[in-house]
Amino acid sequence: MSEQDIIQMPVAYTKLSKDGHIIDFSLAAERQFYFPNHHIADILDEGSFAKFKALTSEQDERPFEVNIHTREKTIALFDAYPSYDPEYIRICFIPKDDKMKVMEENFRAIRKRLQETDLDLFHKKEELEEVLNKLDQLSGPFISLSSSFAFVPIFGDITSQKMKEITKAVSIRLFEGEYEAIAFDFTATGTIDEDGLALINQLLQVIKVMGEDTVINLIGLKAEHVKNLHAFQLNAEVNYYSSFNKFLNT
Repeated sequence: MSEQDIIQMPVAYTKLSKDGHIIDFSLAAERQFYFPNHHIADILDEGSFAKFKALTSEQDERPFEVNIHTREKTIALFDAYPSYDPEYIRICFIPKDDKMKVMEENFRAIRKRLQETDLDLFHKKEELEEVLNKLDQLSGPFISLSSSFAFVPIFGDITSQKMKEITKAVSIRLFEGEYEAIAFDFTATGTIDEDGLALINQLLQVIKVMGEDTVINLIGLKAEHVKNLHAFQLNAEVNYYSSFNKFLNT
């Protein structure tokens, strides 16, 4: 994928010097953000700018959350996906689903109530399980970057329950559209249990059944997980990338 292709992508992308000055940005970034001084500090709040400096100084490629001042004069939460080369820092900003934050707040509130009282415990447990299922769905949000390309960043430990919810949500969205390619980013995941790995394989098979020519890209999986997926003898053609940076530069 060339630099010009990235600039045209419907995702907020910035190319920065090592000291944070804006060298280039995508059309989507221009629509969402305003850079009066052509510096990344123009759009980040104070805490997020401090986080940006700390993580980029260590060339940490893990995604991180930032609060961004948008053109609508509001502050919105985004996931920042950094990549590095000897001269530049490149960052893609993906808007964070507000529903995730709401669900997390609901989860904390319900857990606190359960700790304080055992009244209506059964009903509260059902309510808690429903919130947890929705949290699992939102741990792998389906983001349509264009009519033909979808991006699914996955967060946290990969369990069988989480993959079931993600598979269900992804299947519905794939059925509704005609996607030529889909990328799953596992960079921000933790452990992957055996059942979770089996269900990742199942998800790939579902995608190939729904769209035989759909290109599948898996980003950020550990070598041991890639090896274990190969053991399933996939009937799907899959591209593996060790980092988001390598995926962008293909």
